[in-house]
Amino acid sequence: MLAYLLYFQIKTDYIRAISSLRCYAIVLLQHSVENAEHLIKRLESFITTTMDANDDRINSVVALGRQLIAENNYASDKIQQKTDSLEDR
Repeated sequence: MLAYLLYFQIKTDYIRAISSLRCYAIVLLQHSVENAEHLIKRLESFITTTMDANDDRINSVVALGRQLIAENNYASDKIQQKTDSLEDR
């Protein structure tokens, strides 16, 4: 009888521990998802802010590229490719 009681106690402790671990894992997962969403929002904000700040710079480089192409620069083909690449952004 004592063996059954000991077996029962071990199994209930095991089940209790597993249940606690599951709850802890769910809480960690929830925090991980929330942290990931927060980081994504921060990254999107950073990218938007950075790109807005760089629009003037990009536009001036594109204008310079167009000017060099119009003047038949010796590297017009490469300048055209890079200018087109910048405009696609």
